[in-house]
Amino acid sequence: MSKVNTPKFKIYSKLGMKITDHPKLTSQKLKSKKWQFLLSPNRRPRKETEYGSILQAKQKIKAFYGCPSDKQFTKNFVKAGYYKGNQTINFITLMERRLDIFLLRSKLSPSIGEIRQFIQHGHFQINGSTVKKPSFLLNINDSIKVNSNSIDLIKNKTKTYFLKLINNNNISKKLNINKVIDEHPILFTPNYIEFNYFLMEGKLINMPDVENICYPFNPDLNSLMEYYKYKKKI
Repeated sequence: MSKVNTPKFKIYSKLGMKITDHPKLTSQKLKSKKWQFLLSPNRRPRKETEYGSILQAKQKIKAFYGCPSDKQFTKNFVKAGYYKGNQTINFITLMERRLDIFLLRSKLSPSIGEIRQFIQHGHFQINGSTVKKPSFLLNINDSIKVNSNSIDLIKNKTKTYFLKLINNNNISKKLNINKVIDEHPILFTPNYIEFNYFLMEGKLINMPDVENICYPFNPDLNSLMEYYKYKKKI
């Protein structure tokens, strides 16, 4: 996917919410009046046209998946139409099967940009072969493994991320694990991913199911479909 130069703060400001756990969003800047206003439940909602509402639905999903270019995002939606079933659901499934999204869901890093950099630098193997393409599509039972000479680097990054997740979400060790799962589902890997953090190995054990995919917002898949079907005529 193409590099996005627009600062994350500007992207999330336009969308009116924090989409990911990007490290810059846990900085002191979030305590500024601007961001307190942005996150305030009393903030007056923007007036939107019908087109504006379906566009924003698409932009939220696009932001979660690392802000690919419109050309790349549209290309994936067209590709989803080649599979049987609902095109929009197939599109989400394709995005979740990407190597970079698999690693993002596995909580190796909160930054999709950092994960793509890890992949491009050859830190990961799929079925024994080094892969440097973030958009590589995984199949069921594909084995994803950190290269032996990169394990310490990735482990340290992952450990730091988990500690920040616990601290930033005020998760106490005394809390019931079921309550934590209910209140913070985005913190956990979905049930179609299996990952061993001691061996730094993972596997796609099932095809992603939309009903089991968690987002930090409510994805409007109907609006996404309307955007491409009726506005883009795909």
